[in-house]
Amino acid sequence: MCLLRTIREHPRGYFTSFIKSLAFSDDVMLPLVKPILAELSKSIIVFTIFRTSDSPDNFLQFVRSPYLRRLTLVHKRVPGSRPYLWENPYEIPSDMVPLLTHLAVVIDYQHGGWRTLTEATRRHNRGHADPDLMAPFRNLTCFAVSHLCWRPTKGLRLVAKNLRCFAILGSEATRGEENERTLKAMVKLQDRRFILISKYGGPGDWSVDNAFMPSNFWMQIEAMVSQGYISDEGALWADQIRS
Repeated sequence: MCLLRTIREHPRGYFTSFIKSLAFSDDVMLPLVKPILAELSKSIIVFTIFRTSDSPDNFLQFVRSPYLRRLTLVHKRVPGSRPYLWENPYEIPSDMVPLLTHLAVVIDYQHGGWRTLTEATRRHNRGHADPDLMAPFRNLTCFAVSHLCWRPTKGLRLVAKNLRCFAILGSEATRGEENERTLKAMVKLQDRRFILISKYGGPGDWSVDNAFMPSNFWMQIEAMVSQGYISDEGALWADQIRS
């Protein structure tokens, strides 16, 4: 409420020139978010949102910036709750997807597929790639997703023609044998844009207090991919191919 009061004390557009990044925790609800986004999201480049599996909305349709480039979605399961039946947590508004160069989806529960991606991939796999369906992904260069959801989203490598990095984000639950299985599946794809990251895959790895974390996060991933790593634990693609 203090933030809303501050916004209302200034003329419209006052914050536009210097607010470039916004993050919302999972306890912030829509009635508060709408007026904040209406004034503060007009020129943001980075947006991070934390939601829970029982959240009724994800706010994305209220972001007004045509300059948005980096989006991070962090979704946490609430034990015993039934997820709302609104769009998939990573079903991004159609007019927002083409803006994005970097997208991270951190999620610890399954919630179906990404319809926009599924349709584009299906047509591609049938030998009838549709430029109109692929167009929303044209600017996406870097994608990261929790280990739980990497297989339903791996079709991005086919339809996002400028994709440079596809990071699979692990957690404590995906160590050991699960990592080995994932590495084998990655090698079968023969796509050196893929990299397995040992952390950042759980909602607890992210904090709304560190809104600029995505900048360092992407720098690390892009550097490792360019250096030929298949994982952040030192394994190289070249070694995996030879073995």
